[in-house]
Amino acid sequence: MRPFRWGRPSLESAHLLGWAMLAVATIAVARLDPRIHATGGVAALRDLYIAGKLIAAGMLVFGGITLWRRFGPKHRLAAYGVIWAAALAVSTPGLSEDFSVFSGKLPLPYIVAMVALIAAATISVPGAAFVGQLLGRSWARWLGIAATMVVAVANHFVLPDDYPGIHLIAAMDAATLFGASLAASAEPKPLGRYAYALGALGLFGAWALLMPPPMSVLAAIQRVPGDVVAPLLARVRGGDDGAIGSGGGEWFTSRIGRSPIAASTPALIPKNAIVILILVDCMRADVVADRPADFPTVSALRKDGIDFTAARTPAPATEQALTSIFSGRYFSQLYWTQLPGGKGEPDYPNPDDTPYFTEILAKHGIDTVAMSGMPGIINKYGWVKGFAEERVIRAQRGFAPSPDIMPQVLTRVREQPAARPLFLYLHFTDAHAPYNLAGPQGTPFERYIRGLQQIDTQLRDLIELIDRDKALHTRTSLFVSADHGEAFGEHRSFYHSKTLYEEVLRVPLVARVPGVAPRTVTRAVSLIDLAPTILDLFGQATPGELMGQSLVPFLRGADPELSRPIAAESSRAMRALIFSDSMKIIQDRKRGTVELYNLKDDPAEERDLFEQQPAAANERLQGLRTFFKTHEHTRPGYETPFIR
Repeated sequence: MRPFRWGRPSLESAHLLGWAMLAVATIAVARLDPRIHATGGVAALRDLYIAGKLIAAGMLVFGGITLWRRFGPKHRLAAYGVIWAAALAVSTPGLSEDFSVFSGKLPLPYIVAMVALIAAATISVPGAAFVGQLLGRSWARWLGIAATMVVAVANHFVLPDDYPGIHLIAAMDAATLFGASLAASAEPKPLGRYAYALGALGLFGAWALLMPPPMSVLAAIQRVPGDVVAPLLARVRGGDDGAIGSGGGEWFTSRIGRSPIAASTPALIPKNAIVILILVDCMRADVVADRPADFPTVSALRKDGIDFTAARTPAPATEQALTSIFSGRYFSQLYWTQLPGGKGEPDYPNPDDTPYFTEILAKHGIDTVAMSGMPGIINKYGWVKGFAEERVIRAQRGFAPSPDIMPQVLTRVREQPAARPLFLYLHFTDAHAPYNLAGPQGTPFERYIRGLQQIDTQLRDLIELIDRDKALHTRTSLFVSADHGEAFGEHRSFYHSKTLYEEVLRVPLVARVPGVAPRTVTRAVSLIDLAPTILDLFGQATPGELMGQSLVPFLRGADPELSRPIAAESSRAMRALIFSDSMKIIQDRKRGTVELYNLKDDPAEERDLFEQQPAAANERLQGLRTFFKTHEHTRPGYETPFIR
């Protein structure tokens, strides 16, 4: 009997095996990672689609290598050039978004920096082929094969919730190094009996590419970073917004040209009032509510003021959140572009002509002051506008901590003339990633908590200053909130800006107004309501096009059911709408996913109901589409940008 001898596969077969290896690693990680939520039939279908798409990629590589070896020039440099060109063609759209922020920070023209970064990333693929061929000549090929398996697994855990272009390049590097290390150098042989197996694999891959999965399966697939084909398919299929409806009430029709809304009477604050809006970057509502002993100042404010326990931000990132808060309009309603002479993403709304509430206050003789340790919170960039006085306290590196800012705040409050009204905006970033402004010790979450505690201590000094002076106390109102929350692994996400789940949308909101009795308000409100609220307090009319409603009725002791919807929008093509029955729908137009949650029964958003309630889900999806499409900014040649 002839003994079995293992032979090395041909180059094209080895590369197909490389992509099959990626499929096995991806499914294994998806099954073993408890943070990727999928069970039963959803998990099984997810795994089939993941395997099919990666096998399809391998089949395309198999076919390309076969054609090249039969009909292409034999020069090795030409082959490396074709590999590089293929990597560029497939990955450039994703990499251009991944590098958009970093390219703008390099001391080069933006397009030059972008081209250099994409070239450097994609040249790693022919580089992997070259290294694999060197290793494949000896026992060292096993080092190459082992390295590819490490990369295939690590690709799930490095940058786990973002950067699809970089994930794709890492996968291509791994599969290419695997194939080049494993392959024999012999010329391709006839397929023989293997043709049937390859045909079956081709059909399997075609099914995965051409047959759209159910929405629950698609959402599960998108949570797996190693499925690098899914973002490519989503880009090809495009973000279909679908039809919009005509129902939904007054907030689902254009508000352009609406009459201003008069301020309520009688006035709650004196004519020389000081209103201070304090936004704490990244402060989550549940953290403040669940740990009162860690934040005694904010906890005391919650007891002494109006505590809005169901407040949400209109955007999960600082730039878009601030713009919505001060303009009273959502991200896609505004005109975003680059600064004149600037470079990078179009993440400045400075040319938009929407009147910010601070501009209205300034026109009516109210002093407007902004103070922060975060560069960018000045009129020039358009995230805020209308400040007659703006101070950015500089740090040697990064953001300035609150202990560097608060002494100047206290001095500015003391110096405000007794007869003049003032709106003062403060922004603190001690709890912003990398969470080191209150010390580098501990885990990221421990440093985050310590940053919030540092701000809480500084707020105590401000409140003590106000409360020591009777005249100052009777004229000063405080609003304390956050621009957005922060994720610490929920939904396999970290930081903010990348999702519209509750961990980044729910924020504290406390108002302390002299003479207003403390109370807790459980009705859902939005920070987009702050513009009409502060205008109302100062006795100014609210422009009819603003998307929020005044919260002053709550300060007067009433409990109105406000008619405007609670919405949120990310600059990453994600939108959400929360309905009065606690149902929340999230649409990711870039990835093509839609999710539906019942926040009353499932506050952690772990059970997607979109497919369980198809009729109701589609009705709510149409409502979301109608709301945002109706109010979207339009001008010739302009599209709402994608901003990281």
